[in-house]
Amino acid sequence: MRTILKKAGAYLLRAGLSKSEYKQITEEVRKSNRQNLMIMSVIAALFLMIVFFVSFKVEAFQSFRWLYLITLGMMLCIFAIARFSAAERPWVLLFGIYLFIGCLFAFGIAIGTFPSKGYPAATFIALILTVPLLFTDRPIRSAINTYIYVIIFSIIVVSIKEEQIIVTDVTNAFVFGTISVIVGTYMMSVKCRRHLYEQRAILVSETDILTGLRNRNAYEKNISLYPYLCEKNLACVFMDVNGLHELNNREGHQRGDKMLQFLGRQMQEQFGRENTFRIGGDEFVAFEADIDPEKLTEKVDWIIMEAEKEEYDISIGCCIEELQNIDMAQMVNTAEQRMYDNKEAFYREKGLDISMRK
Repeated sequence: MRTILKKAGAYLLRAGLSKSEYKQITEEVRKSNRQNLMIMSVIAALFLMIVFFVSFKVEAFQSFRWLYLITLGMMLCIFAIARFSAAERPWVLLFGIYLFIGCLFAFGIAIGTFPSKGYPAATFIALILTVPLLFTDRPIRSAINTYIYVIIFSIIVVSIKEEQIIVTDVTNAFVFGTISVIVGTYMMSVKCRRHLYEQRAILVSETDILTGLRNRNAYEKNISLYPYLCEKNLACVFMDVNGLHELNNREGHQRGDKMLQFLGRQMQEQFGRENTFRIGGDEFVAFEADIDPEKLTEKVDWIIMEAEKEEYDISIGCCIEELQNIDMAQMVNTAEQRMYDNKEAFYREKGLDISMRK
């Protein structure tokens, strides 16, 4: 019994996912909801605009003219909420979603009760079955919202409709409301798991298995975005490991892997995982926006110092460009060339041949 209740709670609170899994997909759910809210609010606004103008020609629509206009205005406001909602304020988007659902439910209640006292309501039932499926949220929140409007609808029906219609409308509202909650919970579970699997697939395809850093696929995908993420300047740090080939031959690949993992952690600690990439066997690239040259030097010196503690040799090249001068390909090439200059100096000092290491 406890297991059943636990599973039911997981479905109602997190669509069947664990806390960590649900947290992983939060941003993807937000993006999907934002896109859906923008599209649906525009579609609803266009429909209401058409019906509003038709109401001047068709007598059957005239009594609802102001309802169409008010709901149209609400849809435009909701579009603005979705358009300008920021990731750091997820509650704004959530407010927009439930405002959208509430507007359509209220519209359905108005259409299905006041002018149709002698007929069963159809619009509200249709909306209650479809609208909650447009968005992804915690099922418990969606269910509570649905039943609140079912109760409001039932109260109005009991207050104003003819007696023979009350039973039909109230029964339909609770039956189809319950169907909506059950189907909505299932669909939210499906959508959440799809987001989770998609995210895991992207993570696998863009993650270096050995170091846990982002790989070359992620590097190629994101490099063009960096000029848009800075306000003053952008720094590129290119690091290459000296002697990896020799270490693998001398002590085995496991020892070389351990060195790469260690150095990858140091790069990540200084520049963050999102901005650190392993783009080759022993090559790492990191970016940082709006950093002072002195601070960049401190970060690079720290990495070199940590490497020396473990008796690892690395070569690092850096390049900082002001925002107006950023050319990503040229910046990376400059940092890489400076890294090779340091590498040549290292091999020359050791009396080794650099030609085979490029």
